[in-house]
Amino acid sequence: GRGAHGRLGHGANLTRRAPTLIETWPDSYDGFRVVEAALGGAHTIALAEKKVHPGLVNPWGVQRYVYSFGYGFNGQLGTDSLVDSFSPKKVKIPKWELVKSLTAGKSHSMALTVHGEVYVWGKGWMGELGLGNRLAAPAPIKLDASKSNGPMFLKTFGGDRHSLGIALRRRPSHLNNDAIERKRPDEDLVYLGLPRVETTILSKWLCARRAPVSPLPIGCARSPARQGQMYRCVTCDLEAVCRTCILWCHKRLGHDIQPRRAGQTTRTLCSCSTGTACQVMVCICEEVEETRHDAAIHIQRLGRAWLARRILAGKRNRLRAMRLEVSTRVWAEAVMNPLRHVISDFTQIKGSEQERLNMQANDRESWASRHYLKLQVLLQALETQRRAIGTLVSMTGILDPHPSAVPQFPDPDKLKFMTRAARESLIDNAKSPYLRHRTRQSLRQA
Repeated sequence: GRGAHGRLGHGANLTRRAPTLIETWPDSYDGFRVVEAALGGAHTIALAEKKVHPGLVNPWGVQRYVYSFGYGFNGQLGTDSLVDSFSPKKVKIPKWELVKSLTAGKSHSMALTVHGEVYVWGKGWMGELGLGNRLAAPAPIKLDASKSNGPMFLKTFGGDRHSLGIALRRRPSHLNNDAIERKRPDEDLVYLGLPRVETTILSKWLCARRAPVSPLPIGCARSPARQGQMYRCVTCDLEAVCRTCILWCHKRLGHDIQPRRAGQTTRTLCSCSTGTACQVMVCICEEVEETRHDAAIHIQRLGRAWLARRILAGKRNRLRAMRLEVSTRVWAEAVMNPLRHVISDFTQIKGSEQERLNMQANDRESWASRHYLKLQVLLQALETQRRAIGTLVSMTGILDPHPSAVPQFPDPDKLKFMTRAARESLIDNAKSPYLRHRTRQSLRQA
């Protein structure tokens, strides 16, 4: 990766494109091996250990050192300096402390010891060191060192400009130095996983199927015998398996069943006694007084009754939702969908009829328009002829070309016996020049 500021620990700030073994360790690393590493923004811290002879000072038989390299301007290397380190250098943590885990933030670092104490160093401008100030710490400082019975840290986490920790508010009395020294260095002081089932019901009845007040799922058989031999499943690595559990789950799957080992107080049970699946359920059985046992049974009954009511309410709600969904689906499929189909068909038929009527009306309008255009041409021709006839009549005096409308000119034979004054009167009474002309012709012939 990127080797700027020496964060790869190879003695230079060169970028390496392939994994390369660090060979620039100090002399104190002789015989050690790295068991854990944490990566910060531009620095790296590593936890190294080696086996030593156990004694009073070190009962674990393990010696651990912390090494750091990379960017060190904010003191995140813990070497009591503010300069970069291109090769691993030992962090100045007290020799009597045995570091359990390391955490690196962007510009700060933390170390958790086996006694639940935390050492912090690096940049603290935003209070990420938890020291109550905004100062940087170039060397490790113990957190809450002034408190004799302060919090006992179990886990630490480092962010960009903040830190997180899971801790007990007070150090419990049963976790004294002797109890911690009996644990392995990597073993958790307190169980931090899923909650383990601590129940006197399982302690007394050995199996949930034998407990009279233990709620079982639907289809799960209850063991009729309250006492009897307990078994263990080697295939599943489960303890305290009753005969009913074996017949119900394990034997059906072909598991290896053997008698249960005596003297086992911490047991793992099969969750097929409380569920339909075959899974591991961790259980811790403790010997308690009879009064506490009865009180625990009473509390468990109340809790299980409340849980049963919650489960029943959930089932009722699911049943109500299912009924509502079914009724809605039936109503939609039996009533609404046919009604929608009828409405759609009716709307489609009416739309087709209206479209056909509109097409017929458009056809009639088009036919009338075509005939109107044809009549327009004929009317224009008639109008032209009328104007021409009017002009001809005004020029010739012929009012109507029909034979019945032909003007009757004077008969020349009758004009022989007319006087001169009558002839001139006849010419003057002519309505048009053409009639006067014909009249003069008739008079000349006479």
